[in-house]
Order: sequence, then C-alpha cells, then structure tokens
Amino acid sequence: MSKTGLLVAFAMLPALYIQNGSCGTRPKDSTRNVPSSAEANRSSVGKGARMQDRTVATGLWGGRGISLQVDERGARVEYDCAHGEITGPLSLNDRGEFEAAGKYVPETPGPTRVGAEYEHMARYAGRVQGDRMTLTVTLADTQEKIGTFTLEHGRGPALVKCQ
Repeated sequence: MSKTGLLVAFAMLPALYIQNGSCGTRPKDSTRNVPSSAEANRSSVGKGARMQDRTVATGLWGGRGISLQVDERGARVEYDCAHGEITGPLSLNDRGEFEAAGKYVPETPGPTRVGAEYEHMARYAGRVQGDRMTLTVTLADTQEKIGTFTLEHGRGPALVKCQ
C-alpha cells in the first residue's frame, strides 16, 4: 500500500469508530447492565401490562364470547349478541386489577333500526395476570351481571353473532 493510501486509511479510523456508536447503538460495557430507554419501555408486568404507567396492554384480547380491542383511550368490546365501549384508560393497581365505566348495547338478530338500540351504562372490572385477563361486566342501572370472561392478549375471539 502506498504512503498516501496508508495515511487516508489511518485518517478514516476515528470516523469509523465514531460512526459505529452513533446509530442508536451503544458499545457493550460489561461493567454496566443498564437498559436503553426503548428496552425500559418494553419491560412489563407479564406481557399483559406496561410497567411504567401500569395500564392494560394495548391490542387485541380475545376469549369465548368476547373481543376486547384496547388502546390508550379505552377499549371497544364485541360480544356474541352485544357490543360496548370502555371510556377511559384501563389503569391497573398493584394487584393487576382495574375498574372502568363504559357502555353495553344488546343486539338482536337482523338489521337494527337507527335509534332503536338501548344503551346501558356498565361497570367493567378485570384482573390481568401475564397474558390472561378475567373480566366481569355488570350493568350499572340494574346491577345485572352480564358475565365473567377469560381473555388472552393477542388471541382472536370466539364469537357467535346473534342469528
């Protein structure tokens, strides 16, 4: 290799070293075991809850007779013969439990006339353990228990719509 080529290669070494650490990666340091902020945000209480803000994991939760689509604002609920909505984030306490207000709307077979739906206020009480949730739905006005459901995060529902 010529002297000029050697000088150019030597001059580029610091740039290559700096480039290696500048793309969101850190060199491994065996004396420290500190997660990146992205790794910290992914940590969870099981997979069903985010640890930092202690809320139910977003995404699809499914089980027999129920589908729960959770996002940061609440959740949409689909039952065999009803649908509903949870209005507000699903915050967990230290035992992995939550309680939230929402709506429950019974459905009938066939088309429904606009304005013919009867909407109930409902109480949604649940407990998350890892990827599993137990959810109890109770109507607020009559205290009628709609049911207790077992759901799994990331699982599709087993629904049989009204016929």
